[in-house]
Amino acid sequence: MNGSQVPPRFPSSQEVHVWIAKEDLSSRMVSTFSRVLTEDELKRINKLRFQRHRLAHVFAKGMLRHILARYLDVQPSKVVFILNSFGKPFLCPADHAPSLMFNMSHSDGLVVLSVAINRHLGIDVELVRVLHDRDGMVQDYF
Repeated sequence: MNGSQVPPRFPSSQEVHVWIAKEDLSSRMVSTFSRVLTEDELKRINKLRFQRHRLAHVFAKGMLRHILARYLDVQPSKVVFILNSFGKPFLCPADHAPSLMFNMSHSDGLVVLSVAINRHLGIDVELVRVLHDRDGMVQDYF
């Protein structure tokens, strides 16, 4: 992601933009993304038990900041979030008009981000695992 790229146009009222990225946990990318995160974001990330999870969160939060910064035409470190009572981040409404809304999910090396105007969003990504003994599991638990 290059900060000199032209900002994407805002979604129309009928559109949702979906961004998909494969995690890049290289030291270069993690270093780049770590520099744009806030002290609070880094504190929360550093509380995670496993290094792999910490790196994945740095990538996801950094990607979020870089993409939203392109829409807002600001530096990624200047994107301001507020958290609701459940800890879900939203863009600070006073700083970002029109009301750009987003939702993000990441799992097993994949990050997805949805972006829209004036609409609450939900997006999820999960690794699909093959169950080799599905019938046995059904008998054991159901």
